[in-house]
Amino acid sequence: MFSEDEGAVIEIKYIKEKSGEFDLEYYNALEDSLFVEKKMLVRFPNVFIKVESLRNNELLVLWDNTNKNNLVEYAINAMQLLESDIKDISFLGIPSGSNNLIPYVGIVGKPTKLPLKRFGDGMTRLLGLSLALTGCRNGILLIDEIESGLHYSVLPDVWKLIFKTARDLNVQVFATTHSKDCIEAFAAASVESPEDGMLIRLERHGEKIVAKTITEERLAQAVDYEVEVR
Repeated sequence: MFSEDEGAVIEIKYIKEKSGEFDLEYYNALEDSLFVEKKMLVRFPNVFIKVESLRNNELLVLWDNTNKNNLVEYAINAMQLLESDIKDISFLGIPSGSNNLIPYVGIVGKPTKLPLKRFGDGMTRLLGLSLALTGCRNGILLIDEIESGLHYSVLPDVWKLIFKTARDLNVQVFATTHSKDCIEAFAAASVESPEDGMLIRLERHGEKIVAKTITEERLAQAVDYEVEVR
């Protein structure tokens, strides 16, 4: 966030792997350096999702926030991309009474809930992405290698869901990828809402890294003619 008098200060929130608690770092965006004086901070909701799938305790932290704000439907909609019969989500202890809560899903026509892990890594990735999106309402979500754990065939629908959720909840999403399939999926999804997305390619020029914006029209042409845009 920018302060006219004191420069650009960004607070980055991430989840500790062992405890599942949030921790914070502060950066001066103008100097590209770690910023430690909190008096200049302008706070806004933000989460950073790494390449690895979130652990159960990390998911639980995000789930509590989503559930508290009555935004669970966004998470359910996301998981229905891979399993259309999912109807609800909950975190339960195994064995009964355990403090180690893990995600379960209710399935239409099934009398008992099933552990989320039965549906593969892609489902866990989708749950993490959707919970992070809802946790960043009116804020920023950072995602590293967004396609990690997801089959290429579902990526267009994942991008559409991200576009819609980000628009509904006023979230600015920054996602990185090296995947051509992911970029093609982004191009396909952006046709329906070209104002919602922008592709930025980082190129090395000597010792400098230069960011180049690829317009929706140019991106579509590049994909059609199989031009490398990564």
